[in-house]
This record gives sequence, C-alpha cells and structure tokens, in this order.
Amino acid sequence: MDQSFWTFIAALGAAVAAAATVWYAILTRKTIRATLLSHVLTKYSSRERIEASQKLREYKKRNEELYEALERTKRKNEPLGIHATVSITSLNQEVHAARAYLSAFFWEVKTYCEAGYLDKKLVAAALGNAGHELYLELVEPLDWINTTFILNRDDYDDSVRLYFERSLKKYF
Repeated sequence: MDQSFWTFIAALGAAVAAAATVWYAILTRKTIRATLLSHVLTKYSSRERIEASQKLREYKKRNEELYEALERTKRKNEPLGIHATVSITSLNQEVHAARAYLSAFFWEVKTYCEAGYLDKKLVAAALGNAGHELYLELVEPLDWINTTFILNRDDYDDSVRLYFERSLKKYF
C-alpha cells in the first residue's frame, strides 16, 4: 500500500472525527436547551412563583393608587405625589422578597432567550399572555420603585420590560 492510501485513510478518519464532534455539539446544545427550558418551566410552575405572584397581586389590589401614579410618573413624567410616596413606604420585606424572586426569574428568562439558549417563541408560548402581564403589570413597576426610590438611583435598567413588551406584541 502506498503513501496516498494511508493519507486518504487519515483524512477520512479526521473527517469522521470532525463529523462526530459536530454531531455531539448539536446534541449537547439540544440537551442544554431542553434542560434550561425544563428549569424555566419548573420554576414558573413552582409554588414559590405562584405565592410570590399572589403577594404582588394582593399588594397591587391594596395600592391601586400607587400603580396609577407610577404609570403617570413613568410614562408622562408627572410627579409621583404624596399618596404614592406614602404607599412606597408600605412595601414590606415580604413584598420585596416576592418582587426580587419574580424579577430574577424574568431576568433569567430574558437572558437565556437573548443569548439564544432558549427559543423566544417557545418560551413566550410557555409563559403565555398571563406570564408576560405578570411581569409587566406587577413586577416591573416594583422593580422601578426599588431602583428609583428605595435604592435612590436614576439608572433603572428597563431592558427586561422592553423584552417582554416586544415579546407580548410579537407573539400575542
């Protein structure tokens, strides 16, 4: 057997190894995506998420005036007003904990989707309209309060709100 035969066998072996590597990478990516989606869905359906959502719904129901004032302040640049300022001081540790839990969840979902680890359309369908509205109507206003009034910072990052607004418009 001459040299060209062994060169061909070596090249063929390298090509098979490269194909196997690509195949393994594709399978690994699919496995990672499936694992992340399972993690997101498990967390979204968890008792902790449901309880945190309920706490924020109850807080909003008791403080509807605050949410209306926040909307005017954020969208129309009107002053917040004394009633809303007093309501902000009523945020207790339990409400903060619920807000932080849900905020971290939605930040995580946005990050995975934007990085390409999760399919945006699939996640939007899994969360549904209710999941999007949960963030936009209950969590995001309290995130804004936390940054602007409690932490007294003017660098609120609205990228999660913008992501879920776009997703809601695109898929629902």
